[in-house]
Amino acid sequence: MLIKTIAEETKTALNADRCTIFMYDKENNELYSKVATGLDTKELRIPADKGLAGHVVQTGETINIKDAYNDKRFNPNVDKKTGYRTKTILCMPIKNFNQEIIGVFQVLNKFDEYFTPDDEDLLIAIASSAGISLENAQLFERQRKLLEEQKVVLDSFIETLATSIDARDKITSGHSSRVKMYSSLIAQEFGMEKNDLYILEKAAALHDIGKIGIPDRILNKPERLTDEEYKEMKSHVVKGGEILKSFTLIDNIEEGALYHHERYDGKGYVHGLKGEEIPLNARIIGIADAFDAMTANRVYRKKLDMDFVLGELKKGRGTQFDPQLTDIMLHLIETGQIDMQRLYDNANVKEEEE
Repeated sequence: MLIKTIAEETKTALNADRCTIFMYDKENNELYSKVATGLDTKELRIPADKGLAGHVVQTGETINIKDAYNDKRFNPNVDKKTGYRTKTILCMPIKNFNQEIIGVFQVLNKFDEYFTPDDEDLLIAIASSAGISLENAQLFERQRKLLEEQKVVLDSFIETLATSIDARDKITSGHSSRVKMYSSLIAQEFGMEKNDLYILEKAAALHDIGKIGIPDRILNKPERLTDEEYKEMKSHVVKGGEILKSFTLIDNIEEGALYHHERYDGKGYVHGLKGEEIPLNARIIGIADAFDAMTANRVYRKKLDMDFVLGELKKGRGTQFDPQLTDIMLHLIETGQIDMQRLYDNANVKEEEE
């Protein structure tokens, strides 16, 4: 968009028929153009030592041609292919802040005869600003691509962590991914913005990461936990918060792990927060986590009847759970956006296969 805007404005400012901006690909020693005003074209790539634009890159000179077909540096083959007739040409390097050539302006066919020294001065002024803007845009684009690549790696790393947490207990396999799914559905219905939704989903996937520090004898115990064992189990939220607090690539990702067992009435653990003192992400993850705990098999019991689960959600509205989020969860179930029968059927098939 920047290249197109600069090319269009330059064409108008110089009262010319066309303006093409070639960018210099130093690594491949090529010039490429994505914009040729007045001419529909795909990306054009040419050797950086060929043609008028190539000559400008190699020498840094400004070329002002009054009669293209009488200048030996002009290649008429492009005109032959397109049917266009080039008459006058003003070709000038585009430089960055360090005065390195990063591209070339090529302006064609001045409407009132020839390009003048005043036109050259005007194009120099345009080129000085355009060079810095174009270089900044290139740097931004490279940074954006790098961040996208890093995001793919980060997402894969988080999913691997979440899977490894669930793998410690075969019965609760898939818990983290389901809590992430439920949390995402609640948040979308709530109207959460895209960037905040991304953070929530990653926090939900890792909300139980603190269980890495809980011994298997407690984590997988089929009988009722002793008071001491329950105290140890509850410590997983603090352990998770400590682990994720150093995870600085995603803002506040530790909140899901640290606060998802707080209750809306302040009777949860471990900090006793209540109401909106509990971060929104933790309130969402809390209800998603409780819902999955009730609707999935656990080492100490089978999954609960759906009518009972719905009753528990309604009973916990305003006490254990945020009332607005509870209403959203119930709405998602009632409208089939969370299809528990399908989830139950899939779970039963999996149990039979195992």
